[in-house]
Amino acid sequence: KIEDSLQLFRLTTTINPQNIQNIKQVARSLYLLGKKQAALDIYNDALTIDQNDWEVYHNQGLCHKHLKDYSKAIKAFQAANNVQPHVSSFMQLGEIFVKQDNYDEAVEIYEEALEHSPQNPNLLTTLGLLFLRIGEN
Repeated sequence: KIEDSLQLFRLTTTINPQNIQNIKQVARSLYLLGKKQAALDIYNDALTIDQNDWEVYHNQGLCHKHLKDYSKAIKAFQAANNVQPHVSSFMQLGEIFVKQDNYDEAVEIYEEALEHSPQNPNLLTTLGLLFLRIGEN
């Protein structure tokens, strides 16, 4: 079914190549099919149409993260938050910093996320567990 949707979204992009929503759907379909690099290429193309689309940067970050290119993933998630802060981008950044054993940076990112969403239970739980892991109160 994802292959079918990919073909249909590709067809719509040939009809209207400037429609960023269709382009993002092509990239999303490729991502779901496990074609992370191909999805990343499409997201890069999407930025030539709209450089202020939070979702494009966030999804670039996901692609880079799955390709284990953490420095590019960090830059993409930071770009996403510069356009429009979202807890999901902060959470992804925090996960990367934890994977890299950079706990101070992870705490800083989660605390920054709390400024935007102070009642988010996932964020509060993640930060609490991180404090337990590093032995801080």
